[in-house]
Amino acid sequence: MISKKFIRKLGIVALLLISVVTPLSPTQSDFQAEDINNNEIKKKQIRKANYWDLTGNPIFIDDSDPTKNWTYTAANYDWCDGSGIWADPYVIENVSIDGEEGEFCIKIQDSNAYFIIRNCTIYNSGPDYQDLDAGIKIVNTNNGALKNNHIFNNKFYGLYLSYIENLTVDDNLVEKNNLGIYMRNSQHNEIINNNIEKNNAAGFNLYNSDNNEIINNIIKNNKDYGISLSSNSDKILIEKNEISENDATGIKIDDSSENEIIDNIINNNDGHGIYLGNSNDNEMRMNTICENEGNGIDFQDSDKNEVIENEISRNGVYGITLSSNSDNNYIYKNTLEDNGLGCIADDGSNNIIKENTCSGNFFYYFLIWLLSDFVRFITFILIITVSIVGVIIIVKKWKKKKLD
Repeated sequence: MISKKFIRKLGIVALLLISVVTPLSPTQSDFQAEDINNNEIKKKQIRKANYWDLTGNPIFIDDSDPTKNWTYTAANYDWCDGSGIWADPYVIENVSIDGEEGEFCIKIQDSNAYFIIRNCTIYNSGPDYQDLDAGIKIVNTNNGALKNNHIFNNKFYGLYLSYIENLTVDDNLVEKNNLGIYMRNSQHNEIINNNIEKNNAAGFNLYNSDNNEIINNIIKNNKDYGISLSSNSDKILIEKNEISENDATGIKIDDSSENEIIDNIINNNDGHGIYLGNSNDNEMRMNTICENEGNGIDFQDSDKNEVIENEISRNGVYGITLSSNSDNNYIYKNTLEDNGLGCIADDGSNNIIKENTCSGNFFYYFLIWLLSDFVRFITFILIITVSIVGVIIIVKKWKKKKLD
């Protein structure tokens, strides 16, 4: 019979063998890494912001050039990975680039692959107008996203977008550039949740771009317009933005139609709250338009627009002004309070203005009161004239006495 003592010794030897052999066997993590490698999927490393400083080495991806396309870039540079499909887009992230006043920090052109530029710091691209210098330039490209980037101190454009479709610009800080964001000839894009501030020209300029959405952005303290739409920028949704403290008009719309401006805060701009020039069939609904230096809403040569259920208060001139060639507009159920010269100045034709609430427009009602009685008007003019003459006489006497 085999003794119990022998069995115990045999068990100890077996345990020792297992402890020696186990480290030589594949671990679970080794298996996973091997499996991932076999399936040609890269294991992503968690990286901190500004992990790569690429100063002096701007990123240029031209997907029509095999030596500069996404496939080549992802295979050769650690700061880019992915495969370019919807479920696994190419990703450039955690990169810091001083453009050293060159044409761009990042440029992507001729691409249809899915991509994301995320958590990057982009600054100091050049001032060249002819080269359209920009912190990030995206040209003739679809299916991208720019997320959580800081784009600042670029000498011409912060972000330049031309011939773009299906791009999302989300949660970026775009500040202290010459012009914040410029988009031209582009459609079906989203500009959402960004801060666009303290740029030396407009915050956001769209040129000949249709069917885009501008939602939930803060656009303030820019030295020109907050948002500018021009040259047939049609069917744009501008919703739930704060557009304030810009040095010109909050939203400027020229030669553009069928846009929706809904539920925005448009306050304290140095020009008008909203300006429309030669622009038709636009809708302005449920906006707060207050304390702008010009008119709350200013129509010039613009027809068939709708202004419905807005709060338009404490603007410097009128709440709403319609020029002599602004016709067939619909002004309905707005609240207009304490605007400098009055509620609505209508010099157009066939405008429907009904069920608006107008109150507290001191100068407007003062003028109405003054002009409603001829004797009162003449008396007021005489009082003002005598007061001015009296002040002039007193000043002259004071100066003469001082000289003596």
